Amino acid sequence: MLRLEGVDWEYLVAAHPAGFNIIHILHEHKISLRFPKGVKNIEMRNQYASRCIILKSIALCGLRRDIYIWSLDTGEVTNVLSAHVGRILGIETLQQDGKDIAITFSGDRTIKVWDLEHKDEKIYELPRHPLPTRVIHPTKNGSLVYAEARNGVVVWNTETGMDI
Repeated sequence: MLRLEGVDWEYLVAAHPAGFNIIHILHEHKISLRFPKGVKNIEMRNQYASRCIILKSIALCGLRRDIYIWSLDTGEVTNVLSAHVGRILGIETLQQDGKDIAITFSGDRTIKVWDLEHKDEKIYELPRHPLPTRVIHPTKNGSLVYAEARNGVVVWNTETGMDI
């Protein structure tokens, strides 16, 4: 699976069983990100389900129940966050008050908001949905997240954790 990632879509990301290969399109610089020993990417329909998101100096991926964070300078895993009880179904990132924030949603029917600057600090867990979330859409400024489930859409305020 190939994707364009990064703030200005300047990275080409290719997923493979052991991790991701990343090419900075403008500088033609290649970075190889590998999962720790024994961890494999999830293959679905001849593609890999995990999405690698590129931020300023880090890359992150939600795989199974964990969030893997790599340094783009070294290509090494810098942190693994135990994120959910169920499998992570999706991950999005945004900027909020100058901080990089990740939002994950899972089959355990929770949405979690993470402060990536502190890497292991969970801001809060949004209350459970009656049905698992299928897609989330954060607003550009990061103050709201639209969470889509089979039974409708819930709008969350990311600063208070309350639904609107």
